[in-house]
Amino acid sequence: MSSHGRPELIKIIELLIACHQIAGKKSMRVSTSGNVDRWLPMLRISIGIIYIWFGSLKFFPGVSPAEDLAKETIRLLTFGLIKPDLSLLLLALWETIAGALLIVGLYQKWVIRVLLVHMCCTFMPLFLLPGLSFTAAPFVLTLVGQYIIKNIVIVSTLLVLDTSSKKKEMSTAKDT
Repeated sequence: MSSHGRPELIKIIELLIACHQIAGKKSMRVSTSGNVDRWLPMLRISIGIIYIWFGSLKFFPGVSPAEDLAKETIRLLTFGLIKPDLSLLLLALWETIAGALLIVGLYQKWVIRVLLVHMCCTFMPLFLLPGLSFTAAPFVLTLVGQYIIKNIVIVSTLLVLDTSSKKKEMSTAKDT
């Protein structure tokens, strides 16, 4: 980046920080829990659909665009103990079952934790396969890197769902 572009970048960063501070102060004054609660099922179902969709593709060899990435990542994480085709089948099962359970709302706390573990694994290619993830680390992502980084949204959603299920458990425990 040229030195000419730095003042603009600093201004953008300062603006983002100011917006974050303003948003933080507002969120401390205004309770939106009633409004947020009604959208939680939509978040849960949306993530479930994504998992079923992406997981289903992995049942059919050569169909999933993430197939080779998944196989290689699992190979590295398991030190080659799980054969690639079996690893893809297990991943397909994991994703589709978890997605279906999210959609129907069963075992939500367990499913969320399993999916958070899965999400941790999806970030591993950034570290284990940087050549596939970056054209210039750490900021210039390849299409694969972008595919991985977008999972931050899924992680955030899972954390919101996990927090809401804990609050629901606490309120149920108070009622008994």
